Amino acid sequence: MARDRANIRTDIWNDDDFRQLSANAQLLYLQLLTSATLTYAGVADWRPKRLAALAHNRTASDVENAAEELVNGLYIIIDEDTEEVLIRSFLKHDGLLQKPNVAKAMVTAYGQVYSLALKGVIVHELGRLAERFPKWNAFSLPTVQDILLNRSVNPSDLVSKGSGKG
Repeated sequence: MARDRANIRTDIWNDDDFRQLSANAQLLYLQLLTSATLTYAGVADWRPKRLAALAHNRTASDVENAAEELVNGLYIIIDEDTEEVLIRSFLKHDGLLQKPNVAKAMVTAYGQVYSLALKGVIVHELGRLAERFPKWNAFSLPTVQDILLNRSVNPSDLVSKGSGKG
């Protein structure tokens, strides 16, 4: 199921960390949130040249520099090998885990992620959310519980290893 809209919280502009990002990093984050390739698992295609083409006079290097800023802030995790990027807090902020049918679409999207590192981060984030919001509808679904049995990867470990890019 393809997404045709994005849920962008207006309180993003009250987040001190987000406001400390450069304008280029903020733009990239919003581009990723509204990307046509973004799945219900929070994963999109990672193709810097295509992203650069969405703004006049923007280069792939500009996108990669902005991405480095987002990676260092744990906003995104990139796997260069599979050409995928994960918006780390997507599952928390999009609201889809509160809707059983959309949560089922997330399970399907999770199964289509190629990157083992990104899958591990999704498991990690789901686990954190299950502890914090156990009454969210998604956590009563057996398929979501099955995902939680998979290997968890703390995104901080990926960034601290110096790569941050999967």
